[in-house]
Amino acid sequence: MFAGPARGDLPGLRRAVLRHPQLGRWLLRLSLHSDQEPRAWLGWLDPSATSAPTWLRRYAVLLTPVGAPLPPPTETSAEDDAETGEDLALIALFVLREGDLSRLADEWWPLLFGLARRQPEPNQPERAVGSRSPADLADLAEAVIDGPAPALPTAVRLDTLRLYLGLTPRYLPLPLGAPACERYLKELWQLWSQPSVDADVTALTCGLINSVQDAADQFGEAVVVLLRGVVTDDRIPLDQDIAGAIAGVLAAKAALIEHPSLTLDWWARVERLRPEIRTPAARLRAAVCREDADPVEIAVLCGRSAASGLSPEDFAAIAGPWLVRRPSAQVGPVLVILEGVLGLAAVEHCPPYEEYLLALGYGSAIPQEKPPSTFRRRRPPR
Repeated sequence: MFAGPARGDLPGLRRAVLRHPQLGRWLLRLSLHSDQEPRAWLGWLDPSATSAPTWLRRYAVLLTPVGAPLPPPTETSAEDDAETGEDLALIALFVLREGDLSRLADEWWPLLFGLARRQPEPNQPERAVGSRSPADLADLAEAVIDGPAPALPTAVRLDTLRLYLGLTPRYLPLPLGAPACERYLKELWQLWSQPSVDADVTALTCGLINSVQDAADQFGEAVVVLLRGVVTDDRIPLDQDIAGAIAGVLAAKAALIEHPSLTLDWWARVERLRPEIRTPAARLRAAVCREDADPVEIAVLCGRSAASGLSPEDFAAIAGPWLVRRPSAQVGPVLVILEGVLGLAAVEHCPPYEEYLLALGYGSAIPQEKPPSTFRRRRPPR
């Protein structure tokens, strides 16, 4: 067993350790995960010494007094140098152990995200034999910070790191309700708009949405804030993958389909990509509840619901109140379409419902679906 730092300088032993960076890092981890003073081995290794090797000099930033901001790293090649990345993750663990991650300068986080982004996929070999950076990043992301939650900028950075690692966000404030969720998302979208993250927005957004599926029943209002923000904020590029994640949440909590905060414009954007999310009957039920509903849209939805096999009793329950309140000029198109639907059902090899609508002159009321995108972004590693 190695002599402890309390034994003195032991220059010969120190020189032997410094020739083996992984051994030196192991000693630093030993001090982090033991009851001794975390800086004991750091002081013994002495990263500020003129003879310190390059890898050890990175740790000189930890000589900054506890509580003071940690300057940005002088070497920023974590994307290209696996050893640099390993040291950055270990330095961040020291900061976490000694106090507050908000001490890390802004320049640290793109490097940590870059390191998390290139972690090996499950069942794939690690980039470097003997590398401990995956475990260090996991320790950093999974550590429970004592006391109150970290400040919002640090919280969203930690959650982004967790999403990169395939973990569930910890600080998304669903239990605190819609206003707290809106503040969190505003900070999160701002972070994801930065160059270090913006290329991964689709994958990160899918991970964020998937993480709330099980919570949809308990925190419906806050989940709606998330779904609304994802679709309406221009910083989030709504695509097939994100719309698919939204469909998963709506399938987990069907009641959200009729939530009044999910507006007509919101549904129009989502259903251009995923028209199958709502059944014709569900779309009709939502449409007849809107005071500004277009009568032609109602007529088309009535026919589509009937063509999908909706029973007369269910149709009457959904559309009956709307039809009763409307003048005959608006009810007429509904009856024409329904009559045609009944006629189509009696014809062998009947033409599609959309062709029938075109023949009636209602083609503009048929939603135009975009073809699915063939571009797929890289998913965050797990």
